[in-house]
Amino acid sequence: MVLIDTVPIPVLLNQQQVLDRQTDERCALARVVKDAIMFVAEVKEEIEGSEQMGVLVTVGDADRVLDRSFPIEADPLRDHPLAMRLLSREVFRRTLKRLVHYRGALVVDDQGRVVASNRYLYPPDVQLDLHSDDARREVAARSITKISKCHAVVLLKNGDIQVYRRGRLVEELLLVVSV
Repeated sequence: MVLIDTVPIPVLLNQQQVLDRQTDERCALARVVKDAIMFVAEVKEEIEGSEQMGVLVTVGDADRVLDRSFPIEADPLRDHPLAMRLLSREVFRRTLKRLVHYRGALVVDDQGRVVASNRYLYPPDVQLDLHSDDARREVAARSITKISKCHAVVLLKNGDIQVYRRGRLVEELLLVVSV
């Protein structure tokens, strides 16, 4: 209590504003991660029973992810205005669902905008000979989340959805989603 008495009120208010802003940012990022999970679940629903396909979506710390990746081929989203590339927009998600048939990851920023597609995420200083696409996606998700502050949402070919953070699997979702 003595500490509060000696700290001027404006300092306390500024600290509270910083805490509020950090909480708001975490809530916003959580919403974007949820949007990514729902997008991946929609992709899973649409391909259920037909072709098997994996998907990797990174969420957050997009600049660092872009620094640690390169385009596999020309990005089909490059001509779309960034403001229209929101993962939460249903119309745009339909476009994205067609793009996930290409190889490579989708990179989503903290605000839910898809900043790049068809990205190859390469793990730093890791020389692995992986023969399974799922194993490559899992290693890429672990690696990119270890060296950045992003989350990675992965749809495996068997239909499992995994979420990675800080180089670790934090959630494995066996979703039965009606979209």
